[in-house]
Amino acid sequence: MAMTRLYRLLPRHPHAPHSRASLVARLMCRKHAFPADFIWPIFVIDGVKKTEPVASMPGVERLSIDLAVKAAEEAARWAFR
Repeated sequence: MAMTRLYRLLPRHPHAPHSRASLVARLMCRKHAFPADFIWPIFVIDGVKKTEPVASMPGVERLSIDLAVKAAEEAARWAFR
């Protein structure tokens, strides 16, 4: 008897808690990714023309301000926001 009540409380459809207009539902249904959908991690350090790898993020480096400006200009050309 208790199990029957529990099953009544569970949603019948796995996406039932999310309305069709909700952000989560829209993200789950998307098939295409656009440059504006991505977040670019950029870390800035003191100094000039310095880079330093981020150990926990392979392929990501901390950049000095001058290099960060150049990287941001290049990213803007690629339409990353």
